[in-house]
Amino acid sequence: MAPLNRLYTWDLTTRLIEQTVPRLAFDPYFTSRRLEDLRRLYGWSDRFNEGKSILFAQSGVINGNPFLFGEYLDQDWGTETYDGVLDIEWEEWEEDSDGDGHYVTRSETLHAQVEKPIPVYSRHKLLIYGNDAAPNLKFSREPSGFSSEGGGLIERWRKWRRLRKLEAFSRNLEDSSNFTLMGNHEFETWFHTPNRNNEVEFRLLFTPVAQLQMLALLQDHKVGYGDDFTFRKDHRINMLTSTHLDEAVLDTSPERFHDSTMIVRVRRSSPSTNSISKTSTSRLLRCWRFRSISRRARTRTSGRACSPPSDPPSGNRSPWPTTMETNSSGILTASRRTS
Repeated sequence: MAPLNRLYTWDLTTRLIEQTVPRLAFDPYFTSRRLEDLRRLYGWSDRFNEGKSILFAQSGVINGNPFLFGEYLDQDWGTETYDGVLDIEWEEWEEDSDGDGHYVTRSETLHAQVEKPIPVYSRHKLLIYGNDAAPNLKFSREPSGFSSEGGGLIERWRKWRRLRKLEAFSRNLEDSSNFTLMGNHEFETWFHTPNRNNEVEFRLLFTPVAQLQMLALLQDHKVGYGDDFTFRKDHRINMLTSTHLDEAVLDTSPERFHDSTMIVRVRRSSPSTNSISKTSTSRLLRCWRFRSISRRARTRTSGRACSPPSDPPSGNRSPWPTTMETNSSGILTASRRTS
């Protein structure tokens, strides 16, 4: 399996995507130059990083426009309730009706609760895309929660109620918004962006054909994922998050495709120890057979005693190893002692 396992590399997924979509090209790694281009040319703001830790970033270009696929750890504050129980006992002096006194043991269970703030972490993935189209437009939208099959009476009422609110908001001339309802009411109801700031650029971006294509995307559950994404446009920066995007994997570590517990590594005990020669290593490892049980490596002899080779390498003539070790990562290693 070693030749096959060597084909699984870190860039396996990106190479397959590039072959499938030739107009898309991935960077070998996310560079500061790509980040600076997003800042200088497209207006990316580092305020997004507040309260977040970036776990993974993969950048590239599509049709000459930069994009960034990233995974981050978001930190927020929550509340944890701690419960405490304490059983106590004490003695009290009592006198009966005859005037005789005695001690009585009493007990009670005390309960207490206290709430304290705790950090809450969650992992998310997002797609950042830079594009010069509609450079003055800002809007955001979230999943509508509507069903592509029309739904029942309650869902039809929800759509009607949302449309009535949009119509009323469009007729309102007292606020600073210039929102104007478009003729495709179904698109307005599904996409729902009353917070857009530029009607002219919004219509240039979402032409009648683009509206129909977006509706087909939102209502498609056979090939696509339906309306499960959040889309935010901030001038030239476009940000996309969705539930199915959280399941996407681009950091394809080779360990995903083979069992690392079957890898045998021969290491030296100290930097001053000479490396074990290939011939001696092969002769040593032929004395052992390995098997993996519940991701823990165990060894057994092949029925005959293993004797160290008679021709150890020159230099440090320390004894050869007679035991095999399993480190904390589950990798079986052979080591020898230094004199």
